[in-house]
Amino acid sequence: EGMEDQAQDLQDKAEDKIERYFGTVEGFAEPLEDDARKEAAKHLAAERGAVHGAKKQAVEEAEKVRAAAKKAAAEAKAEAKAAKAKEAADAAEPTEAAPEAKHDTKATDDTKAK
Repeated sequence: EGMEDQAQDLQDKAEDKIERYFGTVEGFAEPLEDDARKEAAKHLAAERGAVHGAKKQAVEEAEKVRAAAKKAAAEAKAEAKAAKAKEAADAAEPTEAAPEAKHDTKATDDTKAK
């Protein structure tokens, strides 16, 4: 019976030492874990902010590109319309070459008559 009591006492002492050891470790680890969580949360917030800023900048740049493309399309349409109007106006005007041609022919006829 004495040996059993002594074994139980040793087991109880061992369990107490193990519990104290893990209590001590938890006392050190928990604050470190808390600090690590806080630091990770800060980094996550910073990364989210950077992603949000990049997205906002990309949207702004896309809007500028769309506006420039719209402006270029409008200018191209206006230039095409102006070119078509000029072409129509040129077709409606009598050419200057025709009266000169008549004049040249007349001069040739006058020369022949003499």
